[in-house]
Amino acid sequence: MLSFSDIWNQVIERCSAGSVVLYDTWFSTFRNADYRDGRVILTVDSNFRKQVVENQFAEDIKNALGEIMGFKPVFEVRVELPEEAEELPPLSPEDNCTFDRFIVGPSNRMAHAAALRVAEEPGTAYNPLFLYGHSGLGKTHLMLAIKNELLAKKPYLNVIYVS
Repeated sequence: MLSFSDIWNQVIERCSAGSVVLYDTWFSTFRNADYRDGRVILTVDSNFRKQVVENQFAEDIKNALGEIMGFKPVFEVRVELPEEAEELPPLSPEDNCTFDRFIVGPSNRMAHAAALRVAEEPGTAYNPLFLYGHSGLGKTHLMLAIKNELLAKKPYLNVIYVS
């Protein structure tokens, strides 16, 4: 007989469908999953994550649970805020734009490399740097990542981002 932990790991594996990005973005952030009284209770850390799970993943999770367990338990998502969240200042979207969080793909590999070089050698490499491309390819993220990297290494610099 499988433990619920084993069952849940199989559910996550099926629902993330081998996608590292999907797993890292959503499934790895779940705080806890528990099985009690015929209910699977998933705990997440924000109302936003709760909405996404309920709107985009709940059916897949219920189906996977049904296949593995042999019946479909009631599935419930609850929000549990981390205790330390109250003490942390709110992050602006700009604070999340770092090179570590940037997803490099075939369409933005060259821009990523150029942005890294600018962050390493400001004013010398690709001066000025112009980024052009379709919406959603990461231009703004790269520009803000350069800014954040420069200010982390050299806080005395004046960095201007112009859209």
